[in-house]
Amino acid sequence: MIEAIKPPWTGEWTLAQLSVHPNSRVQAVAQRLLGPPFNYLREDMFTGQLINRLCEFVQVLPGGRYDASRIQEGWNDWANCLEQVQGTFFIPSRAWTLGMEPRARLVRLGGPWQR
Repeated sequence: MIEAIKPPWTGEWTLAQLSVHPNSRVQAVAQRLLGPPFNYLREDMFTGQLINRLCEFVQVLPGGRYDASRIQEGWNDWANCLEQVQGTFFIPSRAWTLGMEPRARLVRLGGPWQR
């Protein structure tokens, strides 16, 4: 009996698992978060809400297959943000990292994303 693949947003995924996810876009972001400048953070900062946000665009099809062709706008915003700030990203707090700080926001001023 084959165990069913759980959807990524159940919160049971880790960055290491996502770095080999069948969807190449998920792989790319997970691998980026596992490398500098993000790898100095404990991996438990990238569980729960953040991983759910990274993966919620994946459409689960019958049989546990994933449709990589259907990408939601929210995911593109996340990926584009990471691409803009790559190499200059600064994480001031765990709450901000997880997107739980209501006063924190990313603003684009004609260049890289800034806090």
